[in-house]
Amino acid sequence: MSAGVGYTPYHPRWYRRRVSVWWWMESRSYTGFVLREISSVAVAFFAVVLIALLRALARGPEAYARFAAALASPLMLAASLVAFLFVLFHAVTWFHLAPTAMVVRVRGKRVPDSVILGSNYLVTVHGPRNPVVPLSAMLTETQEVAKRLSAGRFKATSPVILMGWIIATLTAAEETSINLLAEEVGGLEKRVMAHMDDNKPQAFLDELFMVRHVLITVRTMASQSGEILSRCTRVLKHLPEADLEVIEDLRDRYRRLDRIATSQLDFLTGVSDFYRGRTDTRMTIAAERLAVIAAVTLPITAISSVMGMNVIANDHSDPIFLTILLVIMGTISIWLLRWAKRQGWW
Repeated sequence: MSAGVGYTPYHPRWYRRRVSVWWWMESRSYTGFVLREISSVAVAFFAVVLIALLRALARGPEAYARFAAALASPLMLAASLVAFLFVLFHAVTWFHLAPTAMVVRVRGKRVPDSVILGSNYLVTVHGPRNPVVPLSAMLTETQEVAKRLSAGRFKATSPVILMGWIIATLTAAEETSINLLAEEVGGLEKRVMAHMDDNKPQAFLDELFMVRHVLITVRTMASQSGEILSRCTRVLKHLPEADLEVIEDLRDRYRRLDRIATSQLDFLTGVSDFYRGRTDTRMTIAAERLAVIAAVTLPITAISSVMGMNVIANDHSDPIFLTILLVIMGTISIWLLRWAKRQGWW
């Protein structure tokens, strides 16, 4: 090193650009990352609230009532709403990170990211559940689709296609139920035409209205689901063409179910109207016959009532007078019966 080179104790400062505290708002990805990290505070907030709730429950009804009153305050309601929005954002962002964080392989092939992502958003509604119906019966369709996926018989390329398989399985089961109900409706018609249930109308009506209730339930479900899918086709126009075709096919399935259930209901209504009309006719005929009986017996009842009071008041009975009276009563009865016969009342 040359002896003529000189050094100075001065060292220049490195240039550092001043960064704002809000630097993370300059980029959408940075903003999402920071907000997701902040949302962890909301998750901790709900965890603390849950622990406090359990503590209040353990201390008795009075402590729980005080805790519930505190939660109902405007400040806590506002804090809970903000925390809920942050937790929702936290969950959605984690759902989108799931395909990267979790790699699933089936038979040596990686499951597409859309399938893993769609499984997080897939919601199957099975409620409100009737306690009489076992949960396994309500999960029949979803379990069937899960088995086919595990066996490699289906390949889900999008959440919409996976939804389509579940709904297609469900509509097939509903259509099978309608076909079985159609056979039952035909059996009810035969029983009505053959007068097989005339002696037990209550049991027959119970069975008829049970079939009607099931048909109305299926038709209502099909109609509402079809309207929801119609709305989806209008709103979700940004989806791929394959997904839109799946939604259109599902809507067509529900519309067909609606039409089939409506036709069976119309047929069942015809059976019910015929049964009711025949029953009303019988009641009318019975009422007419009762009216005839009342008309025939009314004058006789009047005569016997008047003469009976006189007989009770007398010391003895006059056989000739009673004979004449009975002949008059019989003559009036025969004349009234012949007159009712000419009128066609019996």
